[in-house]
Formats: sequence, structure tokens, C-alpha cells
Amino acid sequence: MKRFLLLLSGAAFLSYASAQEKTVTWPDASTHTVKPAFTLTVQVAESVERTFSFGTYNEFDFYAVDFGDGNLVLTDTIGYTTSTVTKTAVTGVATGDGVITVYAEDPSTVYYVTTGTGASTDSPVLGADFSKLTKVNTLSVGNVKAATLDLSALESLQGFTSFNGQLETLDFSNNPELKTVSVAQNKLKSVNISKNANLTSFTAYTNELETLDFSACNALEGIYAYGNKLTSVTLPENPENLGNINLQQNELTAIDLSKLTKKLALCYFNDNKLTSLIIPVEVGTFESENNQIAEFSVLDATKSCKLANNCMTIATLPTKPAGLNTASKIKKFTYAPQADLAVAAEYNVGDVLDLSDQLTATGVLEAPATTVYTLIGVAGDTIAAEAYTIDEGKITFTQAQEGQVYVTMTNEAFPLFTGDVVFKTTAFNVFTPVGIETLSNAAATSRRYNLMGAAAGKGEKGFVIEGGRKMLLK
Repeated sequence: MKRFLLLLSGAAFLSYASAQEKTVTWPDASTHTVKPAFTLTVQVAESVERTFSFGTYNEFDFYAVDFGDGNLVLTDTIGYTTSTVTKTAVTGVATGDGVITVYAEDPSTVYYVTTGTGASTDSPVLGADFSKLTKVNTLSVGNVKAATLDLSALESLQGFTSFNGQLETLDFSNNPELKTVSVAQNKLKSVNISKNANLTSFTAYTNELETLDFSACNALEGIYAYGNKLTSVTLPENPENLGNINLQQNELTAIDLSKLTKKLALCYFNDNKLTSLIIPVEVGTFESENNQIAEFSVLDATKSCKLANNCMTIATLPTKPAGLNTASKIKKFTYAPQADLAVAAEYNVGDVLDLSDQLTATGVLEAPATTVYTLIGVAGDTIAAEAYTIDEGKITFTQAQEGQVYVTMTNEAFPLFTGDVVFKTTAFNVFTPVGIETLSNAAATSRRYNLMGAAAGKGEKGFVIEGGRKMLLK
């Protein structure tokens, strides 16, 4: 079967012009008949050249290009291959209405077409007609200004690439052999991959995708969809081949990884809104910073484990992954800072703040270590020791404080919690309790007072006193 390789420097094409087959005389004086293989419509820009490079697999083939003026520009030599693909070039400037027609001896056997990576931003692709490339294997179209491309006739398509454009939708439902998709830096909002069981790699970074459903893609090996607006990602029903996941810089609040079985070489979830992340397999390089994760576990990490800027505590942070077991690797287990541990906004002298669940941790150590608790004023001053007592992580307040305070917790198990990234509670007040005399009738005893002794307003939140008893209204 004849196959050819077409390389385009710049953009690629739209609807067919009324091109017919043509007879051409090659530089070697041989005569050949060529037929229109595909067209691309580009924005005409003076002096913007496009270089078309052609090549063949297995046999000779003949190529010519009409840049829009009706004249055919031929390759200097016939493309052919021995051990590698031999490419020849045609260069021209689009004219007229910008429709460029590429001719070949047999369009149905065209094997490979690429239009570069979208470097010609001053002459973008406005549209294309690939309907005669029914056996094309690989297609690359750069800098597409159109909202979509019709790929429905490309029944043998295995690889598709399109960078630096304005594509909004892509439908691969008629491309059952598709293996790789790379659509970066477009405006992609939706993509249909519901019938692509052979898909192995999906790249779509810097787009506007909100959902991705890979449930039918059991051959999938890698997902690279960072920098989108994803709120939902469904992994393959049987993800036994999946080894790379990069979904950072999205809006995910949850993702189900429970069916994973293969070690992940990389796993990136930075800059999402995840609250829980359970990874049942070993990971090489793992990063999930800048989320809201309160619950986390991973079977193991062997190159890095980055968890900073989440909502975990000394009690809920994982121990150092077993794979990070050397002096250099342990430095790649990072977790500070974490969000402040939320506590009540107000306490009375005599009240107890129970932080006993943060008392011990193993972290990077071989055995558990004990947490040190310190009461600090919001101005950074250490509160006098006589202002509180500590018993097994339970803090009893013995003196009121003029301003807000918080509790810092340090533990040798997590040495990165220090200085400006120390682990601490949210700020709170410590008051002297205000007494309320016993009221004389039932109606009076039902009234509520705030801690300053004033009547509590309707709907007031926080600590109040009713019937001589303090309660917290939320």
C-alpha cells in the first residue's frame, strides 16, 4: 500500500475548492496524474510563507501544492523511503481566498499529515476538509482558529495533535483506532472519547474542559489535562494500564482512584479543591499541594510526596512514605504549612480546650514523639505559663487574656512545622466568666445573655448563657 508523510510548517485547511485531478511533469521529465488530497483554508497574510514537506513509506509518490493562484508547485524530487522517511519541501505564500490544495497520486493511501505546532500565528487555519484522507494514520493541525474540525471520515486515525488554537469541541466517536490525543493551548470545552477503547495517551493542558469521562478507555496509560476547569474526571473502568495522572490546576473537589492497580510514575493534583485523596497504589512522584485535603493516604511514594497547604493536622498527616528512606529522599516529603486547626472562637477561664488527639505522631521518626503546646498572642508574644495548664494535650485556661491568642503545636515527628509555618489553632478569646443571678420566674429564666451580661439578640451566635448555663449557638 502506498503511504506518504506530509509535514506542513504552520497551519492547515477548510472546505474543498472545485479542484480536479491534474497531469504534471516532474523535474525528471516523467508525467504523472495527481488528485486533490485535502485542502486547508488559511488567513492570507502577505509574505507569510508555508513550507510543505512530503515523504512516503514503502513506495514512490508524487506531490504538488496549489497555494491559491491555480499554479502547481512541485517537489524538487520524488519522495520515497529506504530505511527512513525521505522528505522533500515545497514553500509558498497563500494567495486569493486562502484555500491551499495539496495533491497526491492516491489520496486514499495518505498515511501521515502534520501542519506543525501552530507557529504561524499571523496566518491561522480557518478550516479544513480531510474527508478524502480515509486511511490517514496521524494528523497534526496547528493554530486552528475554527471552533471544531470534522474528523469523522478518518476511520484509521491513531494520532491527533493540535496546539495553539481556538478549538472548542472535538468528536472522536468515528475514530475507533485512536491511540493518542494532544490538544494543548486551545479553548476546548468538550471532547467525545466515549468509543475510544484503544486510547493510550490524552493530553489537553490549558483548555476550558469541565468534565472528562475515560470510562471506556481501558488502554489508557497517561492523562495530562492540567490547567482546565475540571470539576469531574472519571477514570477507566479497568485502569490496569494507567501510570501517569496530571490533573493539577483544576477545580476538582473529589476523584475516585479506588480501581487503580498499577504503580503511578507521576501523580499531580496541585491547585484543586480536593478534600480527600486516597491512593491505593505506589507512586513515584506525587504532588497535591494547595488543596483542602483533610483525609489522605498513599500506599507508598518513592521519589517525592508533597502535601503542603492542605487541611491536615499532626494527627492526620501520614507517616513518611517507606520509599523515601534516604537522607536525600526524606527532604522530598513536604507538608508545611497546613491550614490552622479550627477551634471555638471564645473560652472562659476554667474551660478546657481539648487537643489531645494531636498529642503524639510518628511522621519522619521511627517511633512516636510527643507534641509541645504553647499559647501565643496574636502579636507574637508568648503567654505566661500561669495563664493555662496542660495535661495530656488538654489545655485548661486559668487567666483571661486581653487580646486573641492561639495554640502552637510542635513535634519532632514533623520538623518542618516551625517558624512562619508552625502548626497552630485558629485565634480565640479567653474571658473571665460573667455571672447571672437566678431569675425569679419561668419567663425570665428562658432569656439568653451574652458573656458580657447583656441580653442576647434574636439569632445571635456564639457563647450565650441561659438559665445560668453556658451554651454555644451555631
